[in-house]
Amino acid sequence: MYILKLNFIFPIEFIHLIKWPWCSIIFDISHHVISSGAEAFIKGTKVFPHLSSLYAGSFEENGVRIDRVGNMVSSFEKIEAIKRICKGEGVDLFQDLGLGDYFIQRRRLLIFGDGQTDRSMFRYGLERGSASIGVFEENNKRVYDKTVKQLGNDVVRILPRNYREGSVIDREVKEMLIGLAETSCDMDPDLVYRHGLNQIINPGIKTLVGKHLEDCAYCTKRKGKKFIYR
Repeated sequence: MYILKLNFIFPIEFIHLIKWPWCSIIFDISHHVISSGAEAFIKGTKVFPHLSSLYAGSFEENGVRIDRVGNMVSSFEKIEAIKRICKGEGVDLFQDLGLGDYFIQRRRLLIFGDGQTDRSMFRYGLERGSASIGVFEENNKRVYDKTVKQLGNDVVRILPRNYREGSVIDREVKEMLIGLAETSCDMDPDLVYRHGLNQIINPGIKTLVGKHLEDCAYCTKRKGKKFIYR
């Protein structure tokens, strides 16, 4: 057995995964929230005690009531938060690191989100081998169609927002975890991503990556999109 540092950016209803016997043996799971919302509200929820980190906006008070917005976490600041999470505490955001020096490998990320402000974060993850997962209000076909239209190019999964054990998300994530644990693939995720966009200039590298994709079931499955309404 071996340990993979895995990162989740998602609601804490998924905490049961830590108790999943197979998962607890293979993975060291951490939970992080990156939100445009207010930090004080999130700290007042049941989620907060279980989080490894929180990056969120804030309000300012005038001594009587909330007076103004202090700061908001923009879509690009969400990317910065992911970089900080992956590099680890105390490492300068702009410091270049070798792959082995990252606290969490970016290809081990599972990133959840549901809106336009998550698109840059999703795309950043896809380019680096992360699993970007869009969620929508369960049993709402209008919202599902809107999510597919807005996020379809930026994610590998669009799934109903139900994190309970046995749900669609639960099954899909466990399948992803098993794939991560069992794969021996060492192809650079960014090359796989750029091959799909026909953006590799060197013909030899392009051929090499294409041959790899023909033979690697993990990369083929990871690249495949799956949008599920129910």
